[in-house]
Amino acid sequence: MDIRLVRGTAANIVERWERQYHKTADTEKSEITKKLRAFHSPSVEEVEKIIGNESWTKVWCGSCLEYKASCVQIGSGDETVTVCATCLACAALLLRECGT
Repeated sequence: MDIRLVRGTAANIVERWERQYHKTADTEKSEITKKLRAFHSPSVEEVEKIIGNESWTKVWCGSCLEYKASCVQIGSGDETVTVCATCLACAALLLRECGT
């Protein structure tokens, strides 16, 4: 089993965005591309404002179902779970309480 830290980032956002939407006719996506290109190195906050959500800059916790700055990914291949520190702490507390 693998355990690794996964962090949200604004790094390479233009390249990542264009890889996803390079052939779109959607004018909204094209406008976002132009706005992202206007920044040399946009911050997480700038990217979230331009795109309108946190899905490109944060990590999704599969337990609390919220975007977080960082999480731990447990497992490998297709069998992984991504969990934030708060959810991990709750799980650890439950294990301590039951004596395992």
